[in-house]
This record gives sequence, structure tokens and C-alpha cells, in this order.
Amino acid sequence: MALFGLAALERGVFLLAPQATRPCGEGYCWSFAQDAKAIYSLIETTCAKYPIDQNRLSLIGYSMGCTMGLWLIAQNPGRFAFFAALGMGSAFEPWEHDDGGIDEDGLRASAGTTRILLAVDQTDPTGTDAYFEANLARLRAAELHVATFRPNMGTHAVTAAMQARMLQALPS
Repeated sequence: MALFGLAALERGVFLLAPQATRPCGEGYCWSFAQDAKAIYSLIETTCAKYPIDQNRLSLIGYSMGCTMGLWLIAQNPGRFAFFAALGMGSAFEPWEHDDGGIDEDGLRASAGTTRILLAVDQTDPTGTDAYFEANLARLRAAELHVATFRPNMGTHAVTAAMQARMLQALPS
């Protein structure tokens, strides 16, 4: 909300910012299958209650939230017009709580609907740059239209430049 709340307000955009639910270290991590269902239910409830243009539904994911965005797209093909994946590490590599991984057939089913912006800092200290080419190749292999943005700021944070590029790419 801190990053995109003002921009959403200025554009008349309804912004939801769900949180992960699985305890993980000192915070929380996504439980992809469980949290994706809860997020989609929240989206559906919101769309039923408010006059939202459902042809412009978009997702923003940051870091591990990028994997959640891909989960939502794969599980609900054709539902989302745009996805901004900001600081995405490896969404396709299995890890302890991956709940089965990303359904690449589901991603492929969204190829004609969902445009993606993959924005990864070239010198991200967390190492997400190492996954950039592999993620890009997998997304394009699923025939998704992927635009890229490669700042070189030495941070894993969402920068003002990333935010501006994402706002430019949103469906109007």
C-alpha cells in the first residue's frame, strides 16, 4: 500500500494488498495453494461488491509475491490482463513449501490475455538477477508476452523507476 496506494488513488484503481499466512522465520511466507484460493476469493468478492472493470484486473508481485502472481494466473487462466513481477527470484524452482509448483499449462492458457512486466535489478544483492534469463525463457516458452525492465541500482527494493515503468504498462 505504501508503494502503490497514492498512485492507485490518483488513477481510481481498487488496490488489494493480501499478506502471506504461513509462519516463516520472523515473518510469513506464502502457502501458495491455500493463499491463492483466499486471494482469488477476495478478488471475486470485491468484484461482486464494487463496480470494477474486470477486463483490466492486474496483479503486482514483489519478490516471492511474483510466484504468488504466477500461481493466480495459472490457476485462473484468462482472468488477469496484466502482471508486474518486480524483483522476481526463481518461480519455477521447487522449494520446501511450493504446494506443487506453477502449472505451466495454466500459464500457457493465459498467453492471449495476460501481459507481463518482468523487472529485475541487474545487481540485486539477493541474487534475483541470476534467475532472470531462466524465468524469462520459461515465461516466453509458455507463449506469454513479456516486457522487461533491467535497472542497475544494486537493490532488491522496488525503485521509483520500477514503479514508474509498472504504472506505464498497466492497462488503461
